[in-house]
Amino acid sequence: MKTNLAKVIAILAGLAVMQSAIALAVSDIEMSSALNQKLKAKIYLLSAGDGELSTLQVRLRQVETAGQGDVALEFTVIKDGERPSISITSADAIREPILNLELELNWSSGHLLREYTLIIDPR
Repeated sequence: MKTNLAKVIAILAGLAVMQSAIALAVSDIEMSSALNQKLKAKIYLLSAGDGELSTLQVRLRQVETAGQGDVALEFTVIKDGERPSISITSADAIREPILNLELELNWSSGHLLREYTLIIDPR
């Protein structure tokens, strides 16, 4: 009887951890700019509830790679509306066709780190 109870408790604890781990997710990045233009991109926040959004802290940085200079990136978290998102823009035009970004999200019950590699179309 004790082993069955221990198994049930372990399973319930695992489910609770899994639920908090999948409470907030992010989409792939959607770009609406081309090479030699200012970056304009959007990442949607999936499964984001009011609790996650109210305590959400975002950190965005460019990951350095060979041949890629620093790009001044700015982001805005859009919390209202049907689809919360993170809008990413640059002050200057993007001159290199590959840009690596790292997005770090922290909220009251979780943490998420995601890397994006943008291959920018010259159009």
